[in-house]
Order: sequence, then structure tokens, then C-alpha cells
Amino acid sequence: MTHSTIKQLTIKAILEYIEDNIEVKSIDIESIVCFSGYSRRYLQSLFKSHMGVPIGRYIQLRRVSRAAVLLRLTSLSLASIAGKLCYDSQQTFTREFKKNTGFTPLQYRNSNLWTFKNLTGPKEPSIVIPKPKLCYLDE
Repeated sequence: MTHSTIKQLTIKAILEYIEDNIEVKSIDIESIVCFSGYSRRYLQSLFKSHMGVPIGRYIQLRRVSRAAVLLRLTSLSLASIAGKLCYDSQQTFTREFKKNTGFTPLQYRNSNLWTFKNLTGPKEPSIVIPKPKLCYLDE
């Protein structure tokens, strides 16, 4: 495997970790460092170079995007959504949602338009995995 492929697989594993845990526990850079085994500085550099945004910003955008879907497709209360996405409080959730979308959660839920402005779906880096080749070792 090439160095580039290892980097891409690392990014893919981090993205899967974020998606799998965003509603399970509070995810931050430190939890990703523990998960991956890489240093904080290396992960931040690797992630930003491959994804174009810092890890913390990506997590923030994914939480807000997931909240937007829950606001539109469920009747869960704001407190329930805040808890489900591991926000410290409903107030923190409301403040972060408005900062990222321009709407309060209730304005977003009640609006006629379902805007995706400033929301982000899960990312998949383009990964090219080489086909395995047979090799024979001399005896």
C-alpha cells in the first residue's frame, strides 16, 4: 500500500467514526486522536489537506446538518435533538444552529423552504485501492 492510500484510508476511518458516533457521544479532536492513534497536529493537518476544513468545523457542520434533518423529518423537541446530538444544552444547540444556518431551530422547522445552505452531508474521500497482486518468494 502506498503512503497516499494509507492517508486516504485513515481519512475514511475518521469520517466513519464521526458518522457512527455523532449521536452516541460527544466527538472532539481528542476522541479522534484516541481512536486513530495519531497525534493531534498530524490529524488536523491530514484532515484539512484532504477535506478542506478543520476536523472541529467538519464535526460542527455534521451535527448541525443532522439536526436540520431531525427538525424537518421528526417531531422531536429541541431539547431531545440537542441531547441526541450531544450538545451541552438546548441553548448551546440553538446558538450553534443559528450561527451556522442563519435560522433558529424553530424558524428552520417552520419555514416553507428547506434550505441546504451551510449544511454538509457526510463526505467520502476518493479512495483508490490498488488491486492485489500475487507475488512469489524464492525458497
